[in-house]
Amino acid sequence: DVEMTTELVGELLKYSPRECQDEIEEAFRRDLVDQDEVRYRSVAQSIAEGESRFQRELAAENFPSAGIPDTVAELQGWACFRKSH
Repeated sequence: DVEMTTELVGELLKYSPRECQDEIEEAFRRDLVDQDEVRYRSVAQSIAEGESRFQRELAAENFPSAGIPDTVAELQGWACFRKSH
């Protein structure tokens, strides 16, 4: 379905979709993306921008931080992560 695939690819652009690049390219090859809505060069640009684009998109969405600045330090005292003797 072109409409659904186009929406999915458009959403993935926010997240520098390197992991989905092969599938996105296949969708374009199979004409499953409405190129009036999403152009392949936008996909390529998103991937090229990498982590910085992803961070900008998160900031734009106003997602709060996880609240745990150092996950390892936080979890090391938890009983399930202690080495048993």
